[in-house]
Amino acid sequence: MARAFWTTLTFTLSLQVIAMTGLVARAVHDQAVTVSQMLHRTALLKNDAAWRR
Repeated sequence: MARAFWTTLTFTLSLQVIAMTGLVARAVHDQAVTVSQMLHRTALLKNDAAWRR
């Protein structure tokens, strides 16, 4: 009985770790996309400002 408990607990915790890893990876990816877009827009604005001088 105790063995089944620990096996189930280990399996459940493993699934939670996998799920959290996926959520963190998605959040980091989304943040990287946002930063990349902001840097791209900043570069475009700087380029536009340089042409207007």
